[in-house]
Amino acid sequence: MAPFSSSWNVEASKDSTNIVVKEGGDPYAELLHKFPHCDWEYMENRENGQLLIDLGMGFHPNPADKTPLVFLWDLEQVNQSHDAAGMNAGKVHHPGMLGAFGGRQSEMEQRRQAIVQLCFRSTYSLNYQPFRRSQAGEISLCEDIDAYEVNSTYRTSLDNHLMMMDGSLAKSFGAREEVRGSGTSIRQVIKNAAELVSNAPAAQTKGSSLTFSKMRFYRECAGPILPVKSDLYFGFQIRRMKELRNVQMHMAKYRPENYGPSHPC
Repeated sequence: MAPFSSSWNVEASKDSTNIVVKEGGDPYAELLHKFPHCDWEYMENRENGQLLIDLGMGFHPNPADKTPLVFLWDLEQVNQSHDAAGMNAGKVHHPGMLGAFGGRQSEMEQRRQAIVQLCFRSTYSLNYQPFRRSQAGEISLCEDIDAYEVNSTYRTSLDNHLMMMDGSLAKSFGAREEVRGSGTSIRQVIKNAAELVSNAPAAQTKGSSLTFSKMRFYRECAGPILPVKSDLYFGFQIRRMKELRNVQMHMAKYRPENYGPSHPC
């Protein structure tokens, strides 16, 4: 008789797992309370299969600061961190024309993965959210052939993008770090989460008496995130898209000999 196997992927559970844990609380106990129908101890046992959990850590602008900001990861420091953690090359994403900033998604090397029980890491900014669909998180954009024809689909797509960016000029967008690992490894990280984000003294700057939580120390002293005013960031992206549209319309009108939709090599 062939062995039985199944694969479950739990999505759209952020509303249920996004909770505030009070000082001294146990985040893992809160997780078990939110999903009482799951036998977590059984699922963590590798003899019964493999439980993988995603854990996200967010960096957000201070609400007391009334200036809308966009947080952009410094790719030099992101790449150093991913490489030091034993991640594969993965895929790098750039926001617009900013080559030194963006995000990275990487799987961990198989040998190290077996040791630390982490398999995937995603470091990204939330500046994509204005364009995110309500379903599946995809970004709605026209096809190459639409741009080639400069048809109504192309024009509507760009108008919608411009409208979404214009509506983001006065909003803030933070940054996020996500790791995926075995249930046992993520449980250990969750239990230490309160220490990572608490205001208790965790680090001290050189020559200063100021103390920070570990995550705040990482952001302010290591400097992996560049805060940019939202009106500056999205204002640049709006101008860039308008100019690209102008060039495309010019090319479609005069039709040079080498004008045509792109094709894979």
